[in-house]
Amino acid sequence: MLCEEMGSEHKSLLFYTEVRWLSRGKVLARLFELRSEVHQFLLNQNMPELGQHFEDNSWIAKLAYMADIFDHLNELNRKMQGPNENLLTCSDKLQGFKNKLELWQNELSNNSLETFQRVHNTIIENRQLIIDLAQSHLTTLENKFDYYFHSIKSEEYDWIRNPFATNAKKSVDAFSLKFKEEFIELSNDGTLKLHFGEVPLDVFWISVKNEYPQISKQASSILIPFSTTYSCEQSFSTLVLIQNDKRSCLKNLDQELRVALSNIEPNIKY
Repeated sequence: MLCEEMGSEHKSLLFYTEVRWLSRGKVLARLFELRSEVHQFLLNQNMPELGQHFEDNSWIAKLAYMADIFDHLNELNRKMQGPNENLLTCSDKLQGFKNKLELWQNELSNNSLETFQRVHNTIIENRQLIIDLAQSHLTTLENKFDYYFHSIKSEEYDWIRNPFATNAKKSVDAFSLKFKEEFIELSNDGTLKLHFGEVPLDVFWISVKNEYPQISKQASSILIPFSTTYSCEQSFSTLVLIQNDKRSCLKNLDQELRVALSNIEPNIKY
């Protein structure tokens, strides 16, 4: 009711849950957007000890920074989701984000907060304090990324990304003679070159397993393993749709979930 009276864009706050992997950033962003309404609500509820946080300019700036950095992390998460993501594509995106962390630290060194739009548009009394805190946090974040996500030498897998590229031949030097022979034959196959540009990477390498078994097996061992929890998240979202308040009597959902997640269309005769 208070949000409606104040003409707010949003009518309520969001709640955080560990299961919803993007909710943490959304909760922070919504709290920042409704900071005036929350402040007024806390005062109306006689909670001045909590309401005083929203009167603290530095606290608001910290909240804005956290909302901004989680926006960037959420964007990275979203880019790494999807059925066609693999170790190589996810590694590229992680490396790109780590490089952006370095760029953002350089921008902060030049007293620029342009990357963090909420902070940039917030009136800050002690700007240097926020810059120092952001630099310290980004350094910690970069160290954590290095610890949890080890960089791979992506050039070693150029032959998987595009076996028809001019630099792909160098990436197979460490393999056996039989492997190199198969690779030479494949890389000079004009028909497969056309096919390569028409299908996803994993589909291409599986399609050549009969003609080029060794090279297909090696490529599949890199592309098949799950690189993210996308499949698990997709299963959870599908389960929520299946078991709703109108179908609460369903108990054994294994078969329903299998059909919902399968890419194979059922052959049902009406």
